[in-house]
Order: sequence, then structure tokens, then C-alpha cells
Amino acid sequence: MIHSVNSSPLTPSKGVESSNHGKQATGSGFQEVLETVTRETSDPTGTQTTQSASALQEITAPGFDLESDTPAIQGMTDELLDMLDQYTDRLGNGETSLKDLDPMLNAIRDHAATLLEKTTNATDTDAELKEIAVQSALVANNAYVKFQRGDYL
Repeated sequence: MIHSVNSSPLTPSKGVESSNHGKQATGSGFQEVLETVTRETSDPTGTQTTQSASALQEITAPGFDLESDTPAIQGMTDELLDMLDQYTDRLGNGETSLKDLDPMLNAIRDHAATLLEKTTNATDTDAELKEIAVQSALVANNAYVKFQRGDYL
């Protein structure tokens, strides 16, 4: 036995197409809603816009730098430490002349200066990472000064 859920005759739900598509709706409630919506959404130019959509305007967000400097500083510090390791390996190698080390030391000095500047300007970086980056840059600059002063002759 099947029980009826609604005692009223079946009518198409909102959004469901009727088999009488194209025929005039018989209920006056639907006609009133349709006319109200049509009046609210039509503008004098004939284009369709809703009142709420026409009232919306573009909202610009203030300039945020959502990218953190931490990965960049960490990567640059790792690179600098690798460069210093390579420098000490080549310095300890008796076959490498000091003249061959000069371009490497200039690259280390430039990298250290860039790292120091980026670390100084960073506001959202962990204090411990900043300290490691600054100390690495200072060690690199110290190695450069010692090399230029002739400590390794």
C-alpha cells in the first residue's frame, strides 16, 4: 500500500521543468513573483542586472606581501655555506693558486652582501634563522678580508 505524501495535486517544483513548457502558468502566485522579479531586474537600457549585483563594486585589497622571506633566506644561507665549504676545500688544496680563488671569493662576498641585506629587511623571518644568516654573512666577509689582506700567502 502506498500512502500519499501530499494531498494536493502535483505541481512542478521551482527549477523543475514542466511538461507544459511554453504554456501560461495557471497559478496567480507564480505570475506575481515573475512580474516582481522582472521589474526588479530590468534597467532602462534593457540589459538584465540584479539590484544586488549592480550595487556591488570591485573591492581592492591593500598591498600585502603574502610570500614569506624565510625560505629565500634559508636557501641563500645554505648556498653561502656551501660556497664557503668549497672555498675552504680549494684553499686547503695545494694545487689551487690564490689567483684562481679570487673570482670565487668575489662571488662569496657578493652573495653574503645580498643575504645580509635581505635578512636585515625581512620582518617575518624567525629570529634564530636571521642570526644564522647574519653570522654566515659575517664569516664570509671575514674570509674575504683575510684573503685580500694576504693572510694566506
